[in-house]
Amino acid sequence: MTDSAAIAGDPGAAVQDTALNGAQVSSLLDIIDKVTQKTMSPDTAKLLIGMAFPLLDQKTIDDMVDAAAGFTPAVAEPTP
Repeated sequence: MTDSAAIAGDPGAAVQDTALNGAQVSSLLDIIDKVTQKTMSPDTAKLLIGMAFPLLDQKTIDDMVDAAAGFTPAVAEPTP
């Protein structure tokens, strides 16, 4: 059974069937970084992540994006 809905709803599904690969993780981090840097709106990020990563549930997407939207990156002190 390789149907996305079946895998997402099956707690016994093999990890490799549901885990993101390195390129997918990098893409997801890029979207989250754009939200953190305020170059992409949270709503756009949520829609994009939902389309690109259909196995992620909406609550997980909302939690990630909302946390990124509220995050303020540390500013590095210039070295003298």
